[in-house]
Amino acid sequence: MSLTDRFYENNDLRITLKIKTELEAKNLENCSIVKNPETGEYKVTFSHKKKDGMTLILHFYKENYKLPDSPSICHMDIDFLFLKFFTHLDNLRRRPYFNVPNTDLSYFNTKIKKSFLFSIYLKYEKVRFSTFLCALHVFNYFKLTQCAFCKLQMIHYLPHIKGINKTFPDVLIIPTINFLQILMYIHHHRKTSFEISNIYKKYNFFSQFVSLKNQPPQYFDVTFSNLPYPVNIDDFEIEYKSTQYEKSYLNVLYNHKDYIFFSFVHDSSFQEMENSFYEILQSL
Repeated sequence: MSLTDRFYENNDLRITLKIKTELEAKNLENCSIVKNPETGEYKVTFSHKKKDGMTLILHFYKENYKLPDSPSICHMDIDFLFLKFFTHLDNLRRRPYFNVPNTDLSYFNTKIKKSFLFSIYLKYEKVRFSTFLCALHVFNYFKLTQCAFCKLQMIHYLPHIKGINKTFPDVLIIPTINFLQILMYIHHHRKTSFEISNIYKKYNFFSQFVSLKNQPPQYFDVTFSNLPYPVNIDDFEIEYKSTQYEKSYLNVLYNHKDYIFFSFVHDSSFQEMENSFYEILQSL
């Protein structure tokens, strides 16, 4: 059992997704799936200890087409004195600005035209598009909470992980700054999937000697997750989470040719999350 699977074995989540696609959901196990024949929408409910959300979404594509191979890049794991690993561990152990977990959650799902978002992104095109989207979410959180810092979790999909859950986070502690500084901070400090993969391997190795049963989960202010793979989804929403280990969670899918889908799950006290998000987009 992988490290991530052992975590969800002790800290399970129940999640419900609504997915609209012309693709057929074939051979989906360990989840409840109901299709509306009139709209083509699937409602999928699953337990995180039995199913990984990203793998589930990719399943729609892989069962109908061949998923493009990830680039095969051979790198040496250069982490002098485990510096990257211990920096990650130190950030992971830091307490978030606000107390969590949250069970009183609100949901905000929207889709925005790619052309509109790219017209803004072109001003900052030296950074990755996912970094730009993440910075929008973090800046919105700062704007709403006026917090002194933000503990950010950026989810990476690592298909080589042997187990059910194939994700592991990059973790950054971001000081209160303006949008451009947040953007550049994430740009300079975020790790590549290769670096996260090597950090995960070290955690997974050391976890063989430590029991996770009595270990409390790690908490975050903000979580950002994105899936850029071409999965041919026409609409996507998160409808329910039993709890979450962050104050504000954003999942982004930018696989559609015309739209980018945003699914926010956040503490119910953030009533202005939606309006504030649009205001930031208009101001950039």
